[in-house]
Amino acid sequence: MPMRACVSAEFLLVLGGSVFAVATAVRLARQGYRITLVYPGRRLGLFPFALLPESLMSELGVEPRRHSEAEITACVLDGQTFKTPTLHLTRTTPLLEEAIAHNDITFSHKPPTAHSDKTIDCNPVEWEGLKLYQYVNVEEKQAPASVKIEARPKSAISITAGWGLTSLSYVYSFKPPSSSKPFIAHIRRNVAYRLQPGGEPFPAASLLGQDHAESVPEPAIRTNGETVLKVLNAAGPQPSSQLVHSLLTSLR
Repeated sequence: MPMRACVSAEFLLVLGGSVFAVATAVRLARQGYRITLVYPGRRLGLFPFALLPESLMSELGVEPRRHSEAEITACVLDGQTFKTPTLHLTRTTPLLEEAIAHNDITFSHKPPTAHSDKTIDCNPVEWEGLKLYQYVNVEEKQAPASVKIEARPKSAISITAGWGLTSLSYVYSFKPPSSSKPFIAHIRRNVAYRLQPGGEPFPAASLLGQDHAESVPEPAIRTNGETVLKVLNAAGPQPSSQLVHSLLTSLR
């Protein structure tokens, strides 16, 4: 993205520690704006691990393998295995913190007091009753690094990225899923954003998980979220060809 002369307005980004907020901040910084990223937590990141495309790391100016636990280039969907662009299971907090440092983004726990600052609220909000449940699980046996997607209409979509004896799962559902696996960490996250006060919320969800959804620029971020809701609301299972098409579309 070409640089342009620094503008006079400073953008204040209020966030909940998401990949979306940091990616938005970096994109604005690369357009020449001066950015202050505001988050009340001690460290950036909503969850210990994230599944992210290598293309985002390049955009952020971060070396992928500095924070990567595993590289994934294979996806299993409805029993079919196919290649994907490189995805990384990353350690979220150090990745995001390096990204803002590399792009000269100021970090603050409190917003500046100047009234001329423009605020972009990157805190997630509720959307259509759709909930996301995220887990890091301990697996019984070691498996090669891959992503497995399971879609159960009217129930849930689960995206599980496995490496070694550990797995990272994103489960989109209208109600809490049942899980008997022992987990290391878990969280429930909202999946939509309303960037301006009074604006309509838009979904950020993906067949490759929430962090992948938040890594892509608009309008793809909205299209991916609508695809997830469409699959969940389907009267019956979608044909494999349609799911594969939806997944490949989300990777663009």
